[in-house]
Amino acid sequence: MSKSSGRNWALELYNPFPGVMENVPSSKGYAGGFGVDLMLKDLGLAVENAENLDASVPLGKLAQQRYEDP
Repeated sequence: MSKSSGRNWALELYNPFPGVMENVPSSKGYAGGFGVDLMLKDLGLAVENAENLDASVPLGKLAQQRYEDP
């Protein structure tokens, strides 16, 4: 596949199948990392600001809960 259509980012740099490449999410069981922590922080700030403005953000709260799940 990577030869037939030029370069393929998923196959060459970020393969989604476990064990093909080291140091990619698939080979780490898709464990969270820095990006997850940053998203959780940003969601927390957004939800807090919305609550301070009496704005309803049910999807924001749901996303925040999902990022908090281990």
